[in-house]
Amino acid sequence: MICKKCGSQLEDGNVFCGNCGTKVEDSIVDSSNNSPNNSASNNNLKNALIILIVCIIVGGLAVLCYTLLFNKKSSAGIIESAINNMFNMDSYKMNMNLNLRASEENEEVAVNMNADSNIDIKNSLATFNISVSTSGVTFEIPTYIDMASKNLYLKVPGEETWNKVSLTDYLDGISTDTSSKTKYVFEDYLRNDEFIEKIEKNKDVSQYRLHFTKEILNKLSEDEENDFDASALSELGLEDGFDIDVYVNTKGNYISKVVLDFSNREISDVMFNEFVLTIEFSNIGSVEPISIPSEVLSAEELDLDGMDDYDIPSYEDDEYVEDYKLTYDDIVLSYNLKEGYEASFVNSESFKIYRKNGMRVIMTIDYDTKDSFFENVLSEKENLEEEGCTDISLSDTKQLNYKDKVFNYQELKYKDEYGNDCCVIYLCYEIDSEYVYSVEYEDEENNGSINEEVMKDFLDIAIVNQ
Repeated sequence: MICKKCGSQLEDGNVFCGNCGTKVEDSIVDSSNNSPNNSASNNNLKNALIILIVCIIVGGLAVLCYTLLFNKKSSAGIIESAINNMFNMDSYKMNMNLNLRASEENEEVAVNMNADSNIDIKNSLATFNISVSTSGVTFEIPTYIDMASKNLYLKVPGEETWNKVSLTDYLDGISTDTSSKTKYVFEDYLRNDEFIEKIEKNKDVSQYRLHFTKEILNKLSEDEENDFDASALSELGLEDGFDIDVYVNTKGNYISKVVLDFSNREISDVMFNEFVLTIEFSNIGSVEPISIPSEVLSAEELDLDGMDDYDIPSYEDDEYVEDYKLTYDDIVLSYNLKEGYEASFVNSESFKIYRKNGMRVIMTIDYDTKDSFFENVLSEKENLEEEGCTDISLSDTKQLNYKDKVFNYQELKYKDEYGNDCCVIYLCYEIDSEYVYSVEYEDEENNGSINEEVMKDFLDIAIVNQ
């Protein structure tokens, strides 16, 4: 089976593509493609990581929002004061970054998840712009959380409509009253140097390490005031304890960063060589009030428990039509293409893939602007740095004039975690103030096949309806 969105190989029974996150539909396997990204074991590992990320997004964000918005417990001393001070603030920004590098037998997969968010405590609302990257493919998951109704709204990758996920099971029994400013402290067994270790103090920031030992976890589990079960950590390989680093901005009296490092642990036969979650807080008290659009609030509920029961249809080759149009909302863009390109039969109306001479080209129309498009390119460079890639270079924005149109592009070169030379060119043409036609040129075989003359093959375009 082949993913309709990105062309990656799939396994029977997969509900979402492990490469790009699109809902799976059965397809014919191209048996000639034996690249590492299409191996069965590699794809199984990707699927496991994507499932884990979905669990982290739905469960983790719910628990995190509860902790930020409603849980009034804190730790000792300076940490205690900083957390309680944040409970009395109306809003702040949060960035959550999760880096995973997992291996199973001889296969290794790296995944990065980044979530930029605004937290509106006063109105019990939060927004998350979630980005997940794996194997050079990035997909976005825009998300809203309404704590008053205990609902999470998100767009599943590959879908145009919003979906609603009920958080009632995660937050059952939790009060959503944010008017109470009662101050609480941690119990005595958490107020000692064995639990909290001061690591470093700079001008405005102090770093502390919280040692959740097995003994501490058991005490938390036995404490009737905590809804915590230490035995549940065994599934995550954390039953013997773990550390959490907390950074306190002493000048502003707030938590500026939290780091959880669960690297070098085995979970369900998958070895996580890297598992680092970093949460950073900024813009304390200065976030604009959040309102959820009406089209989001009217979303249909997504049944997470019933995902395995989806009836996945099958497709034949003749159902896939090769054409030279891209459609997005009210925009239809047609293009001319030179001969010699092999079209992927997974092409959709708004997404096209072609290959030639070791080059893979991905075309789409994005709800974006030129500036936002290149901001995403910069974010991709930063993701590569965090994933351990080396020799990373991103060119300045260049212009390519063709057929009375001005196209802008940047070239990103790097060595991946396996030492392979990689090159991706990101190009866009700004259709109007809100839409861009984007093309990604990927040098799959490192044979230097990408140049401006080759790039022009995809730039003879005409907007036929807007």
